[in-house]
Amino acid sequence: MDLSDLSHHVVTLEQCGPVSVYIQGDLDKQRDGTVFLTVHDVGSSFTSWVNWVMDISMEEVRRRSVFIHIALPGQELGAVDRPGDWNFPSMKDLGLNLVTVLDNLRIQRVVGLGDGAGANIITRFGMCHPSRVLGVVTINNTATASLGRFMDRLREKMKSVKGDGQSLNEKNVSKFAEAYRKRTEIIPDLNKKINFDVLLIAGMKSKYVQDTEAIHKEMSAGLCSMIKIEDVSEPLTETPARVSETVLLFCQGIGLLPSAPRRFSGHGSTGSGGSLSDSRRISCSSAMSEKLYLDPSLQHHIVDLENCGPVSVFLQGDLEKHRDGVVFLTVHDVGSTYMSWKYFVTDTSMEDIRRRSLFIHVAIPGQEPGAPDLPEDFVFPKMQDLGLNLVSILDTLRIPRVVGIGDGAGANIITRFAMCHQSRVHGICTINNTATASLGRFMERIKEKMKAAKSDGRHSLNEKNLSTFSEAYRKRTEILEDLNKKINVDVLLIAGMKSKYVQDTEAIHKEMSAGLCSMIKIEDVSEPLTETPARVSEAILLFCQGNGLLSSAPRRYSKQESTISTGSNGNSGDSRKISTTSDMSEQILCDPSLPHHIINLEVCGAISIYIQGDLDKHREGVVFMTIHDVGDTYIRWKTFVDTSMQDIQQRSLFIHVAIPGQEPGAPELPQEFRFPKMKDLGLNLVSILDNLQIPRVIGLGDGAGANIITRFGMCHPSRVHGICTINNTATASLNRFMERIKEKMKSAKSDENLCMNEKNISKFADAYKKRTEILKDLNNKINFDVLLLAGVKSKYVKDTEDIHKEMSPGLCSMIKIEDVSEPLTETPGRVSEAVLLFCQGLGLLPSVNRKLSRQGSGTSGGSLEVVRNTPVPMDAKAA
Repeated sequence: MDLSDLSHHVVTLEQCGPVSVYIQGDLDKQRDGTVFLTVHDVGSSFTSWVNWVMDISMEEVRRRSVFIHIALPGQELGAVDRPGDWNFPSMKDLGLNLVTVLDNLRIQRVVGLGDGAGANIITRFGMCHPSRVLGVVTINNTATASLGRFMDRLREKMKSVKGDGQSLNEKNVSKFAEAYRKRTEIIPDLNKKINFDVLLIAGMKSKYVQDTEAIHKEMSAGLCSMIKIEDVSEPLTETPARVSETVLLFCQGIGLLPSAPRRFSGHGSTGSGGSLSDSRRISCSSAMSEKLYLDPSLQHHIVDLENCGPVSVFLQGDLEKHRDGVVFLTVHDVGSTYMSWKYFVTDTSMEDIRRRSLFIHVAIPGQEPGAPDLPEDFVFPKMQDLGLNLVSILDTLRIPRVVGIGDGAGANIITRFAMCHQSRVHGICTINNTATASLGRFMERIKEKMKAAKSDGRHSLNEKNLSTFSEAYRKRTEILEDLNKKINVDVLLIAGMKSKYVQDTEAIHKEMSAGLCSMIKIEDVSEPLTETPARVSEAILLFCQGNGLLSSAPRRYSKQESTISTGSNGNSGDSRKISTTSDMSEQILCDPSLPHHIINLEVCGAISIYIQGDLDKHREGVVFMTIHDVGDTYIRWKTFVDTSMQDIQQRSLFIHVAIPGQEPGAPELPQEFRFPKMKDLGLNLVSILDNLQIPRVIGLGDGAGANIITRFGMCHPSRVHGICTINNTATASLNRFMERIKEKMKSAKSDENLCMNEKNISKFADAYKKRTEILKDLNNKINFDVLLLAGVKSKYVKDTEDIHKEMSPGLCSMIKIEDVSEPLTETPGRVSEAVLLFCQGLGLLPSVNRKLSRQGSGTSGGSLEVVRNTPVPMDAKAA
């Protein structure tokens, strides 16, 4: 054996003398991570553990850990004889003084591994130094005094070792054997001195299986588990893969190695643990079952839940990367498996969410594909206990908060989880949920699910286990009346219109507090998760973005029709059809070059915004927020930035606000939809800045957008550097804008990129027509710089002049651009020049060179001229 990759240390232990220690792995890298301390058996050497660590079954654990192998005195292969008067250390002294190894190597805590006599020593070590161990795993352990049974086993081990290149020194082995024979009993002290987890492994053919059972019976319930492996005597050498599997399972149960995927061995074994009252076979029925049971693309963890026992969880995504980001916790339905959620997440509609998130799929006990029968006496966890104790998964994986997602019975469980642990959820999204006690309606639905699963070779559900889950779900308690008392997070309810649970979902929606709960009913389907995954994906993204999550994920509209009900307030208690009109509309609606966010504004509802530039780079820098006019779209500002603002664009970020229903290709807003008032839009646009964590912006508005951005500045003066408006008005409507809108619509129709919805425009126009006057409040509420731009041919030039006259001297400047009506589209270069001049007057964008346009304009206002050290004439002659 090549031991050159192992580093060799010699540590002197009090009362034991020098002991060789071999380190397998990178100590400096893993010192504060997962460290195993191994002790070998009589008649063996530390290389038995080295060989096990090098087994292919240990590859994932080996890459994430370091192993400290203790070579007991004189037990190395090829060791020389110890002096005749030399005495082997007692088991007690070795257990007491192994801590010196940790102290010398500066290791805080270890997982102890011991085989045979080494199991006895590592147990003693744990009893003496419980604060230095995370847990111990022992093989063929005994805690009694010697009964003289180990000599036969020792001869077999010696015979096996002699066949290896070097051999053990038999005289030295006999000294170890003698010391082990003289060991003292520790069984009465186990409960007093052990407060950490213990895993006992025993080969069923070993003479020590009864000793292991005695330890298991003596230990406190909940601390100790036992696995008996059939048809073997020495698990470490005969079934290394089975030992690897159980060691990883143990480590993940105590919160270690969470990212290591678990690989199932095909060896049968029986397990019993303090948290379970049963023993069960842990062998898959066939190779195919084993493959189905553990999806290789997912990381498998097992977490022990109080009152529920071990529960498998499967991680889809990068835990380390997303632990503190967006994490979804999914729970499947009766008659389904965690794979239903896995397939949903891999659907193309979930691509953008999948890249930005982590999914934790909970497999309800015995419901994995290919799972063996649960024992006859297995007591299935109650829905109440599952909901209460799922939090242990978050604790084990060190995840602060999740978005809960549940389907059917899983919806009921995830709702209970949120009720018990409100601080651990951002919100929950449920499909075909019910909060009442069972009415016995779900058996037909389960039969349909089972029929579908049987036709899908990927699922192969165990019908006996399913009936156990079904029975537990049937006995669920009602939670409807407690929803309002215990839920203060956002809830999204999805129901298939053909589902028998649509009324149950409506009952939950009616019971919940206004503002917390929204409901989507999807037409012509019974099982939204499998029948319309794209629609579910769209709803989840909208829900998350309403909670300030996944703000950079673009929304992709599905064509599935649905009805939305929201109880957020009286204004938005509407129902609306959501379907895109065509592929072209959908493509135009979401400009692929711009990240799309949806942010929920109080009183106004969900607002689409499109980000042009690098949010992370410019969040604290120069940020522009743009608002378009009636009869126009955010694309107008995007085009302006692309064509006329290149130098500014490189140094800035643009947030383009799309007023509801005004996106290109947008579907019709419902007839009963109440368009937000200009006042409400101005007041609540600040939520966009809050969601994107942007401290201040420069406001840019055109026409109606100019009015809105002015109101925004008046409501939140501390959040703006200044505002620049085009064809602004601060008075109530004089009904002059309809002709202008018709011109804009005519222009839009000739531009295939705009494709505006005329009915939606009329709603915006009507809201703008009903605006209130703000002229008299300008001076009271504006303490920042304002630049007014107006086309001399525009009917709003006088309104702009009125604003300029009303404002305090020094704060407001005005530029009137000759021979144009719509400066943003007719003279974009002139607008760009004015915006840059305005920004530089505020101390922003100082490194951008100004390019003079040739468009004539007239200027008034001291502040604008003050910005120029050498005033530049703004008339046509100067150009």
